Amino acid sequence: MMRRSWRACIGALLGGLLACGSALAQVDTGGVAAGDPPARVGRLSAIDGVVSFHTSDQDQWSPAMLNYPVSAGTSFWTEPSARAALELGPAVVHLGSQTEFDVVALDDHNFQGQIGQGEIHVRLYALTPGDNYQVVTAWGTVQITAPGRYHIDGGTDSTPTRVVVIDGAAQFVANGANLTVRAGESAQISGQDPVTYDVAAAQLDALDHWADGADARQRMDEAPRYVSPEMTGYQDLDG
Repeated sequence: MMRRSWRACIGALLGGLLACGSALAQVDTGGVAAGDPPARVGRLSAIDGVVSFHTSDQDQWSPAMLNYPVSAGTSFWTEPSARAALELGPAVVHLGSQTEFDVVALDDHNFQGQIGQGEIHVRLYALTPGDNYQVVTAWGTVQITAPGRYHIDGGTDSTPTRVVVIDGAAQFVANGANLTVRAGESAQISGQDPVTYDVAAAQLDALDHWADGADARQRMDEAPRYVSPEMTGYQDLDG
């Protein structure tokens, strides 16, 4: 009985993920031929408060729904005091309050997000050689170079970008400058010619604690038993 129940649960979860992929045939896929699902599909895995979204072919925000499929061209907005989480293969992106976040590129080997406003917490469970994970901010691009936890404040034209590496490693690239941010460091970056930055000890904030709580059952030193961590939703299947 236990074996039959386990298989039924796996089947139901896989069916849900496949249904998400099929739904994306009607959603802009950022360059994929019409009718073909994108190579990688993410999902909106957590909503806390009022969260909105739109796709690249829309100009109006709509209420976001849990488990909505995420592909290149999808944008999200969190209202004051709201938060959300996006599962994108082996990465989970947690959106803080009053944050606008755009999924610019998403496929089997590349992810690029852009912070239009606000802050995110990124947890990357695995990084295969050749894969590329980037977050574009107001002052430059954060290149994640190792599995770990990251906090990124996007900044604005008048406020700096902040890159916090809780654990892992990252590069910040802007106008020829290349800054390495190591585990336990927080880099505050602004300016263009020259780029200026200040490095201090990493400090966790409310978003980081919320993200850690949401991800508590997915410890980074535990390998999934049944499916690859490259698959969106593997956390649920493994559980």
